[in-house]
Amino acid sequence: RIAPALDTLVSAGLHISIERSKPLSILVDGKTVEVHTREQTVARALTEAGIKLDGKDYSRPPVTTRVLDNMQIQVVRVREVVFEQASVIPFVKLLQPDDNLEIDQQQLTQVGVNGEHRKAYRITYENGVEVRRTLEKEWDSLKPQAQITAYGRKIVPHEIDTPDGKLTYWRKIQVYTTSYSPMRSGVSQDKPWYGHTYSGLPAGKGIAAVDQSVFPWLSHFYVFGYGFAIAGDTGSGVHERLVDLGYSDDDYESWHQWTDAYLLWPPPAPQQIRWLQPADPHFGRRP
Repeated sequence: RIAPALDTLVSAGLHISIERSKPLSILVDGKTVEVHTREQTVARALTEAGIKLDGKDYSRPPVTTRVLDNMQIQVVRVREVVFEQASVIPFVKLLQPDDNLEIDQQQLTQVGVNGEHRKAYRITYENGVEVRRTLEKEWDSLKPQAQITAYGRKIVPHEIDTPDGKLTYWRKIQVYTTSYSPMRSGVSQDKPWYGHTYSGLPAGKGIAAVDQSVFPWLSHFYVFGYGFAIAGDTGSGVHERLVDLGYSDDDYESWHQWTDAYLLWPPPAPQQIRWLQPADPHFGRRP
């Protein structure tokens, strides 16, 4: 740009100034624009080139920077979106005692429903590339509903016919049975406790090793094919629903099977009863 104008008459003392434009390269919206400008700042040069900065858009170098020859200017387009992410809140499973429901019976009283937890992120993109992700808030959009199962605590007498007559029992437990005798118990015959059980009763037919948390201690029960038994012994391998049936050395019979144990009437005090039966032992095969 020349001042004064080119058609000005020359006169003595006339001062002529020439303002030269500066070449610029502007990278914007995926393309490069080559321009010349006489503007002094990046902001005015962009405006002259018809390039608008919207919202949080910015330039490199900043808009207040003074324009230099052959300067390269990059326009950064900034876009923000809010993204919500959902995850499942699993429902819990609760067991609730019910004194009106018979022992070893269960009843679903409330269906479980999963809940939902949500997170809101603000994601910032610069020229289409994610540069920042900020968690703005999180909340439970749906509260889970617990699954509630009632288990019975009502004791009811039942009768059963056996080879030993009609018996009254208060509970039937499916158990995995093994058997032992004094010489098969792993105790040396020279030990003073050889042939004796944990309860002090002599080992032999009619004494069984049990898990005391399942069979009330010294309670009486009946097993078809074996007969009457007293829960009067324990064993290092006897846990939960495994029952080791006792024999003498002379009348020993081998047991390795699932069967039913009938806990004979009368029932013990409530505090001696394990109301929920344990899971199957990790061996054997259920019938």
